Amino acid sequence: MDSFVAGVRCLQGRATVSEESADFAVAGLSVSDLQAMFPAPDARQAERVLLIPVSGTSMEPTLHPGEQVEVLVPARRTGFGDILLIRHREILFLHRLVGRKGGALRTKGDGRAHFDGWLSRPEEVEGCLLQVRRGGRARAFRGGAARPLGWLAGVWSALCGHLYRLALRLDREIGGGTGNDFRDDAVRLNWAGFLLIEAIASLLAPRPAA
Repeated sequence: MDSFVAGVRCLQGRATVSEESADFAVAGLSVSDLQAMFPAPDARQAERVLLIPVSGTSMEPTLHPGEQVEVLVPARRTGFGDILLIRHREILFLHRLVGRKGGALRTKGDGRAHFDGWLSRPEEVEGCLLQVRRGGRARAFRGGAARPLGWLAGVWSALCGHLYRLALRLDREIGGGTGNDFRDDAVRLNWAGFLLIEAIASLLAPRPAA
């Protein structure tokens, strides 16, 4: 455990994960760290829930740095709109599944208007987000009312990703004074939509027992 990289800890099922896109500074749980948690090949077959503190801001306002999230590892069944723990090179990140291209997975951070700059293979999916706790309340991401809300978030995220591509093209061809006016609009639209989705999720979240 002492050999883990700075900012990464794994102790009794706890780990630190970055959910930033690869175009940002990433300091997260490495693939070797995950292998240390599951040293035997058959240890990866049994599902277990990991409690993970989130780092990075690319999933805001859905997930915030320092929050504790529960992730199911491995994730045998995943669907559109799920937030996945994905292996990318030597790090792991939490981003939403917003589409497929061929057999590959397209992902995006809720707090980013653009798609991730790469496609992931299904075998690179290590887990799936179950829930996050904040203010004594649990926000579920799978099952029940969480399923249609996740689907809505996936649709919105995918739509904003395509709008960002269009905005990028418009800025290059007819951009305003700053050269990125349409992209700024796309970023604000993406953020506003996820704020609304989070407001709905907050209303649906179970109230803490008195």
